[in-house]
Amino acid sequence: MRLVRVFAMVAGFGFTASAGIITTYTDQITNNNFAAASYTLIAGNNRAITSSSFSGGQQASGGVAYSPGETAGKPDMFEPNSGVMLLLPGDSLISAEYDLSYQFDVDFKRTVTDTGGGGGDADPDISWALTNPVFGSVNDDFSITLVFKDINGVALRMVNVTSLTSLNLMPYLTGGGAVQNAFDTTGVYVGTAFRADDVVFSADLTGYDPSNDPDRNVIIDYNVVERLNANSSVTLDIDPAPEPATFGVFSLGLAALIGLGRKFRT
Repeated sequence: MRLVRVFAMVAGFGFTASAGIITTYTDQITNNNFAAASYTLIAGNNRAITSSSFSGGQQASGGVAYSPGETAGKPDMFEPNSGVMLLLPGDSLISAEYDLSYQFDVDFKRTVTDTGGGGGDADPDISWALTNPVFGSVNDDFSITLVFKDINGVALRMVNVTSLTSLNLMPYLTGGGAVQNAFDTTGVYVGTAFRADDVVFSADLTGYDPSNDPDRNVIIDYNVVERLNANSSVTLDIDPAPEPATFGVFSLGLAALIGLGRKFRT
């Protein structure tokens, strides 16, 4: 998790004024194994795939095999202790925005076992492993939740952001209630939770053509994985409280200007 602060300052007449402090909290998930399944493809000596099925699932029907519901992971971003947001006394919150992007991809690794041959073919022991199915996945009851927590990790409010890429946080941080109270006093954490009841994988062999892909005498075992990559950020624009020294310097400068004015009038 990275915390980036950007300061914009303006100078003039011997005093310094702040144009706002931009604070950005960022986090990411990289190649998270959201769910996984085992799939097996078998080709016999007749140069054709004879079996295609997921572990615990049904053999392919119509060229597509489906897995039973696989257990989904529970990845989070902005875990507690990764960056507390706190509005200091006298500071004013100008704006607050949450941004999110994510992507799921299906990847696989395969292991080929040569089963040899037999029968009256001219080359009974030749083995070929030429075909890979097109793997896909569906996340059942998928949701993304933005969670506001206090410094003790207690959830204060949850917001469904499954269909959003950005969200204005001002109504939550300045709209009263437990979230604003924590933000104004001890601090508040923000968490992004990815959840799914389960994940169903598919293996599509409808494009398989034995004449062009003559798989033969092999068992191919696949470890199929659905991977999650995600990025999130919270950007706060805060107007800090004026420092006492600022008023002192400004007062001295103002007094000097008034003195010069009086001198020119006399």
